[in-house]
Amino acid sequence: MVKISELIDDFKINQQIQGRKEKYMELTTYRLNRWLTFMVEEYSITEIEDVTPRHIKEYIRHCLSLGVEKAITINSSIATLRVFFNGLVDEEWIDEFKNPMRRIKNLKEEKRIIKTFTDEEVKRILCDVEEETKCTR
Repeated sequence: MVKISELIDDFKINQQIQGRKEKYMELTTYRLNRWLTFMVEEYSITEIEDVTPRHIKEYIRHCLSLGVEKAITINSSIATLRVFFNGLVDEEWIDEFKNPMRRIKNLKEEKRIIKTFTDEEVKRILCDVEEETKCTR
């Protein structure tokens, strides 16, 4: 049985070896430790072999229930867990078919609408730039 905390430390070492930026490593470590805290507090799980897809889904539901984070933020945590578990498969800590992230999907995110300039606003901007350019020549 392998402790999750040890694997998080190993993951961080692998990230350093791959030349990841310090900020990225801090963020992924934070996300993984937050997930580990949930696993220990809710299920008393400390070993990687005991983690199931159900535990991952419960963690996602927990994050949603807090109502603090948007779907895009929770999806970032899901992505971190996916990278972590895929790394465990690559390092042969777990079998590919026992990867609890294998079938976990991202949450649906709100579509962000970017407000663009109207045709009239674009014309006004171009005219202003044209006038300044003519004046400075």
